[in-house]
Amino acid sequence: MECEVRPGKTLDGRFKISGVIGRGGTACIYEAIDCSTGDVVAVKVPYLRCESDPVFCRRFEREEAIGTGLRHPGVVRVIPVDGRTRPYIVMERLQGRLLSARLAEEPRPGIAESVGIAARLADALEYLHSRGVVHRDLKPSNVMLCPDRAVRLIDLGLAKGKAYRAVTIFGFSAAIGSPDYLSPEQAEGRGGR
Repeated sequence: MECEVRPGKTLDGRFKISGVIGRGGTACIYEAIDCSTGDVVAVKVPYLRCESDPVFCRRFEREEAIGTGLRHPGVVRVIPVDGRTRPYIVMERLQGRLLSARLAEEPRPGIAESVGIAARLADALEYLHSRGVVHRDLKPSNVMLCPDRAVRLIDLGLAKGKAYRAVTIFGFSAAIGSPDYLSPEQAEGRGGR
């Protein structure tokens, strides 16, 4: 899918797009400069075909609402933005590499490294759960390993929070998440949370 926002464009007079970080099934993630602070940020912009879907838009709004309510060193920080002319989510720009890339390089990392990553992930998940949020798409490609040894959960697109109304997508299975990483109860559509 081709990204629709071009480098050099400024969204809402504030976020100057400098390049593409990645492409997903529903959105493109760009690197941008926040002209109000000078910070480098990541901006997730849905494709136009998704932007016109009301169900998708509600899920996208929920992703931002959940993200802006979270403050933990193990979870990507979502930056609240007012007065947008189109849907997008602004996040801190993380440096590092995905856990999936690390595992592709060395499928069996050492015990100390594995335990360290698992402990930091468990801390982030405990934080989410204590706030009534379930990530629902925990997998190596949604975990960023940062140069300062921090481990951050990213992509809250499928997250579910007690305070946020669930959005049903008709025509899809009740199972939500990536099939290779679903728990048995999620795969059966009885995740409970």
